[in-house]
Amino acid sequence: MFKDTRTTVELGYELFPSSERGIAGLKKLPEEINQKLQKAISDFFKDRAYLEAAKNDKPVLSFLAGNKWASRVEQVKQSLEPFVPVVSKEK
Repeated sequence: MFKDTRTTVELGYELFPSSERGIAGLKKLPEEINQKLQKAISDFFKDRAYLEAAKNDKPVLSFLAGNKWASRVEQVKQSLEPFVPVVSKEK
């Protein structure tokens, strides 16, 4: 489909992005509700029926709660910032 589009490796960058997903709540969400949501989501990722249904995705499934997720998102953002000028030039 994109025959003339070069990959990041072909451009000289060792970039292998992932498909991160997250669930967010209100910044002022009461801590009790926040903890219940985090536990429910964490439990979901341990559910045998879900894991069986998602077995092709299982190696990449994970759950990071609260500040750990925010830190991960910031790491991904920082790792991609050097590519903004490169992508802008390729337009």
